[in-house]
This record gives sequence, C-alpha cells and structure tokens, in this order.
Amino acid sequence: MSSTTWGVVSEVAPLDLVGMTGSIASFASNLAGIITPITIGFIVQKTGSFEWALGFCAIIAMIGVLSYTVVLGKIERLQMD
Repeated sequence: MSSTTWGVVSEVAPLDLVGMTGSIASFASNLAGIITPITIGFIVQKTGSFEWALGFCAIIAMIGVLSYTVVLGKIERLQMD
C-alpha cells in the first residue's frame, strides 16, 4: 500500500478508528495484489500475449489516478457522533 494511501487514511479517519480504517485499506490493497497476477495470468493464457495484460494494468492505473484526483475530493477528517 502506498504512502499516499496511509496519508489519506490518517487524515480522514476518525481519531478512534484510524487503525480499523487503515486495516480495511490495507486489506483492499492486499486483495488487489492477489487478484492482479491471477487476472494477468488468465489474460496471457487466453491471448498468448502480454499486450492485453499491459492494457489491463494501464486501465487499472488510470482508475487509480481518477480516484485520487476526481472521486476523492477534499481531504478532511470525518467526525463521528
């Protein structure tokens, strides 16, 4: 998980839930680390080329960029009542 993600988690999570929020983000990151090689192997097996696999990686990277730049919005701490 990148240091950017940890920075965002520590900024937006309620103070008493930083650990749980960080572990959920870490779980998502680790899940992606498991699914991505399986997906790439499946793509290469079906197509016989890494071209589509690299295209898949490029699409996932663009989704990540859009998530941080457009979807995330203003970073501020969430308040729990």
